[in-house]
Amino acid sequence: MSMLQKIRIGKDISIEWYILTNGIALSLEEKELKLEITTPLLKKIALPITVSGNRINAEFPAKLQKATGVYSLTLWENIGKKGQTCVDRCSAFSLVSRTCQESCWITDTPCVTLCGNLFAGVRGESAYEAALRNGYTGSEREWLESLGYEESKNPDNPEETVHIELTQEQLILLQLPASQAAASLSALGRKLECVLESTEGVVENIEEIKKYEERLSNVEKEVFPLSVSVTGGGIFEKGTSRDITVQWTTRKGSEEVEPDSSTVNDIPAEGNSMVFNSVNNDTTYKVVVTKDGLTAESSTSARFISPMYFGFSEADNASILPITSLDKQSVKTSPAGTYTLNNEKTGNYMWLCVPSSMIVNRVTSSGFDIPMEAQQEGSTSVDTYKCYRSSSQINEGQVKIVIS
Repeated sequence: MSMLQKIRIGKDISIEWYILTNGIALSLEEKELKLEITTPLLKKIALPITVSGNRINAEFPAKLQKATGVYSLTLWENIGKKGQTCVDRCSAFSLVSRTCQESCWITDTPCVTLCGNLFAGVRGESAYEAALRNGYTGSEREWLESLGYEESKNPDNPEETVHIELTQEQLILLQLPASQAAASLSALGRKLECVLESTEGVVENIEEIKKYEERLSNVEKEVFPLSVSVTGGGIFEKGTSRDITVQWTTRKGSEEVEPDSSTVNDIPAEGNSMVFNSVNNDTTYKVVVTKDGLTAESSTSARFISPMYFGFSEADNASILPITSLDKQSVKTSPAGTYTLNNEKTGNYMWLCVPSSMIVNRVTSSGFDIPMEAQQEGSTSVDTYKCYRSSSQINEGQVKIVIS
C-alpha cells in the first residue's frame, strides 16, 4: 500500500508508471498508447509520453495545473480501435496549496512513481514465453528451477505446498529494479519478504503469519485511525435561500487519503464534495466515508437565523414600532457584544429587537447600566421578536453599548 503523494501546486512533476500486461512486465514500445490525466474539476488533459520497456514517462508541467486536489491517470491502448483497453490510477497524486502540506519526501523536482496492470483482450504471453522471446533456450522445467521453484516433497499431499497469492501491484513491485522495489514496498511487504527468505520459499507456520497480519491490522487502526473533517455549513439570514456546498477531507492518521465510498445524508457522493441547491431551512449534513474496511463520520449544519435590529424611535410600544426601520445587524446566534448606535434626535427611545429565541440580559454604556423596560413582543414578515426599550429617552448623538 503506497501513500498518496502530496505535491505543492506550481511545480513541474515527472511521472513514472510501470505497467504489467496480463501480469507480465512486457515491453510497451510497439504499442499504440495514450495517457490522460483527470483533474479534480474532472477535466481530462492528454500528456505526451515516452516509453522504455514497461515504463511510461510523462511530464505534468506547472502551467497546466489549475486546481488543488486529487488527480487520476488513465493509460489507453488502441483507443477507438479493435482491442481497446485501459488501466487507471484513480488516486495518482494530490496537489496542495502550500509546501508545508507536502509529503515529507517530496523534493524540488517531484517524481510520481506508480504501478498498474494493463489487461489485454487476448491471452498475453506467459512468463516462460516471454523468457523464450528474450533468448532463453531451456525447457519450461529448467526455467522454473532457475527461479528457485521446487515441487512439493509429497506430491500426493498437495496441502503441504503453500501457495501465496500476490496482488497485481505486488507483482509489479517484484519486477521493478531492486532499488525502486525496495523504496515502494510497504512494511508488511518487507516482513513477508523476510519470512519467505528465511523459510526458503516454504512457509510451514502460515497461522503465525495470519496472526501477525491481524495484529498489524489492529495496530494500524489504532495508530492510523480513519477520520473525516467536514466544512460547508454556516449561519445564514432567515428568509433567504442558499446553495450549500458540503466538502470533506478524509485522513488515515495524519495522511490525507481518497475514501473508497462517501455518502451525505445517505446519498452516495462522487469525489469529496456535494452541492445542495436553494436551501432555506435548518439542515444538518452527515458525511460517512469508508476506507479499507474502516468507517468514519462527521457533520456540518446550515442554520437560518433572523437578523437583530437595534436603533432609536419615538415609539414607546413595540406594537407601533416598525422593527425593520431600526439598523439591521449582522446575523448572529447571540446578541452579546459591543455596538455603536447613532441617535439622530433627542427624545427618542433606544430599542433592541432580537429574534424570539434570544434574550437580552443586561445593557451597559461606559460601565454603567442602561435601565431597560420588560421585553415586548413584535414581529416582521419573517419572524417574531423580543423588543427591549430604554426606560428613558436618549439624547442626540452616538451611543456605544455592551449587551450581555
